[in-house]
Amino acid sequence: MIETAPGAVLAVLWAALGVWFLLSAVNQFSEWEVARFLRRHDRLSFLPRWTFFAPNPAQADLRLLWRDEVPGVPQPFISRPHAFPEASADARVR
Repeated sequence: MIETAPGAVLAVLWAALGVWFLLSAVNQFSEWEVARFLRRHDRLSFLPRWTFFAPNPAQADLRLLWRDEVPGVPQPFISRPHAFPEASADARVR
């Protein structure tokens, strides 16, 4: 068994998180060729792309799934693609 120093494990963890943060920051700039390359090869969606504000805010990437369970028998999932278009007092998730 190979022994590793706790400091080395922590250094590798911080380095991995630093690389992930850097790649996530680069991924925000859609006009950069590097960002397009990252999005093409990010099959598991590990790199987020935040579009909270104008000119192109995200509008359709939220989907609400739920299912009821009759004692012991789970029912099929019900999907609503645009989960909260106009939330009212009647449309609360419990």
